[in-house]
Amino acid sequence: MQIIVPIIIGLIVGGLVLTGLLGQLKSVIKQHSAADYVKKGSLQLSRKEDIFLYKNTERTAIQRNNPR
Repeated sequence: MQIIVPIIIGLIVGGLVLTGLLGQLKSVIKQHSAADYVKKGSLQLSRKEDIFLYKNTERTAIQRNNPR
């Protein structure tokens, strides 16, 4: 009985803290597309190219059973 009371108090305090933290997350509204997150005119690309720094290629032979 002596250990149950501190556990209950801890669960209550933890629940209150969790409720407070979850309440802070409601200020954000989910957007439907990636374009909704960018302000118009804020993203200007000057070049359209990809630059790859490293290239790893692994080849594995596929074993086939030829019935000859």
